[in-house]
Amino acid sequence: MNIVFGVLSASVGIAYSTLGVMTMQEQVAARKVLGWSRSGIGFAAMLFTCGLHHLVHTSHVFRGEDISFAVAAATLMALPPGALFFWFRFEAFLGGPGDRAISGTPPWLAAMPIFGLTAAGALVAGAAFTAEPVVLTTVTFWANVAAGTVYLAVAWPLLRTQFRRRAERDGWSASGLALSMIFPTCALTHFVYATTTTGDIHSYAVDIVAVPSAIYFVLVVVLLYRRTVVDWNVKLASAPARHAPWATPTPTDGDWQGADRVPVVAVRPVPAADERIPSP
Repeated sequence: MNIVFGVLSASVGIAYSTLGVMTMQEQVAARKVLGWSRSGIGFAAMLFTCGLHHLVHTSHVFRGEDISFAVAAATLMALPPGALFFWFRFEAFLGGPGDRAISGTPPWLAAMPIFGLTAAGALVAGAAFTAEPVVLTTVTFWANVAAGTVYLAVAWPLLRTQFRRRAERDGWSASGLALSMIFPTCALTHFVYATTTTGDIHSYAVDIVAVPSAIYFVLVVVLLYRRTVVDWNVKLASAPARHAPWATPTPTDGDWQGADRVPVVAVRPVPAADERIPSP
């Protein structure tokens, strides 16, 4: 199982690191027109730290460290949304649509939260009660608990946005759902790591850097959700060669034109306080 987990963890680490490079490439390509995106920089920082986190655990495995079933299962649960989002972003990078529309709410989609929450709860409970006693004074424990908590905080406004889109368009964005599910599954992985591993200097360094990166990103996501900051979501005058799922123009904002994917966008000011979406 160690070899399989090592390959799986390495694949996830490389995928997240590649997404980080693609996100920064987008920032550099569009900075002269749009400036730097707060959400883009925060997202890239999270991707790089998540990629390093998985690569560090890969190195532990290939050095002979035994991996528990709980860690392997948590990583496996995090794989589908991460792989799906990676595929959509890579497809967009190559000029493809980068998303798929899901009409209505199919039964399999409605059942996924029930299955996911049940499996996650059983996994965390099993890890907590079958592993060695948790040492609450280690850097690894608190760094992973903090990272997992912040990732859950990021997932909330992202999921709220998808539900809002569902009501407006009678359907879901597959890319948006994949992105939204990356964060709770990553949180699950960190909670399991907190209860089953002790870490070393390499994991300490990565986890300590990951926490402020995650906190910065969740603050940006919440501010964007409440429409209290101006980012690429409202100041688009033109667009980079590939667009993010959250930057796709709506019918009121304009539409993408032709293969060059340059949008016509009505630049709107930040809404007044009484026009903003109610806070969660």
